[in-house]
Amino acid sequence: MQYNKTYGFVKKKYTFQGPIPSLPPCINEIKVADLLSGVIKDTHLVNLQEVVPGIIVDMPLAKDENYVGTRMYPVQIAMLQNGTANKLRRAQALFVKDGYTLVIWDAYRPYSTTVEMYELFGDVSPLIATAERGSRNNRGASVDITIAKKDGTPVEMPTESITLDETLASRRNKEISEEAEENLNYMTVIMRQVGFNLSMEEWWHFDDVDWAFYPVMDYDLFDF
Repeated sequence: MQYNKTYGFVKKKYTFQGPIPSLPPCINEIKVADLLSGVIKDTHLVNLQEVVPGIIVDMPLAKDENYVGTRMYPVQIAMLQNGTANKLRRAQALFVKDGYTLVIWDAYRPYSTTVEMYELFGDVSPLIATAERGSRNNRGASVDITIAKKDGTPVEMPTESITLDETLASRRNKEISEEAEENLNYMTVIMRQVGFNLSMEEWWHFDDVDWAFYPVMDYDLFDF
């Protein structure tokens, strides 16, 4: 768009004047060096909402109030590796058949955000990924999820959202209600069926079985 003889662009609810930034090259099939190992790996990030019909993206880290107490993401956008996204597309089809829909709490996370979170909150909870090892979310090959009914009504799960309380987050928590356990087991069966591994420490977290083939990256979410 043009205003006062100056070009700019609109992104979400924000308006900017000046040159329109180019999209990160990782939205195409390219090879990049893993930031931690230096190994060259394939990457192809896609917008999950463009691949998975009807999916709900509700990322706490893109909100002012969340489980770490401060906003870490500039926008609500869920990016994933194309292969990972297509596995979620198959999962969504199975959930929809049963009257549910996927809700995405987290997807690709820039490595610099992981570093910042560890510096700020690493001593708060062991669930915060270390800067040294990074996170599989940094590869765009992991998701934090729950499910809801088709109309968006949440189903009962061990917790209402992501938490830094390691006892409440754990699948080993003996205080999980029977209904929450049934819903979690149902969600887990489908996720494993389409190609994801579960996490015992975080009931909401699932890794693409192919996560190791993708690189740790640091592309800003706002640039997509």
